[in-house]
Amino acid sequence: MMHIIASLSQRLAWLIGRPLFAFFLHFQVCGKENLKGLKNGIIFAANHVSEGDGLLISGSFNLFSRILPLYFIAREEKFYKEGLSGSFFYTETVLHCFGVYSAVFGVKDYEKSLASHIKLLKEGKNVAIFPEGHRSKDGGLSEAKGGVVALAKAANVPIVPVAVSGILHITLKEFLLRKRFVTIRFGKPIYPEELFEGYENPVPQDYKKIATEKVMGGVGEILK
Repeated sequence: MMHIIASLSQRLAWLIGRPLFAFFLHFQVCGKENLKGLKNGIIFAANHVSEGDGLLISGSFNLFSRILPLYFIAREEKFYKEGLSGSFFYTETVLHCFGVYSAVFGVKDYEKSLASHIKLLKEGKNVAIFPEGHRSKDGGLSEAKGGVVALAKAANVPIVPVAVSGILHITLKEFLLRKRFVTIRFGKPIYPEELFEGYENPVPQDYKKIATEKVMGGVGEILK
């Protein structure tokens, strides 16, 4: 039932948001040809520059795209409640309705932390993740966490780098005056075997370095 609700809610958000993005943000999507031939069960790994990044990424697909709904990886519920004064909209149930599932923190085990998302990928669902784990303050890229690599390895699925640009520190005035040009760019998929090229017998301690070099490196290439 939650999968149906997530699908409906993201498509409803598309109907409302996509026309607004197109008019006020000159919204463009590039690189979707890189998704041709990929079966569902894809990790979309993006840089993180605004609270609206998730809407922009899901809004970059067509209304009836097989890619939707996208399932996003989020921090634990209390993180959002503290940031937004316990907002109703950031309860776990409401987040699930929009395809947002929290990772489990503090277990020091990628597969336990991301168990829900690994299960989704194995079921043929598509997962979006912000590997840096936080929003950028200046638009630059920073080190990635190792979770994105652990996901790809555990579910044996490809990672598609996604670059979000043009939205950093946008103001309401800039939005209404159509001052910004926002673009979502999709890179070429990175398959699990490519992630570990150059690493003999990789262990979880290597995942952070691999994610930074190969995943965020891929995002950086398409940001140029």
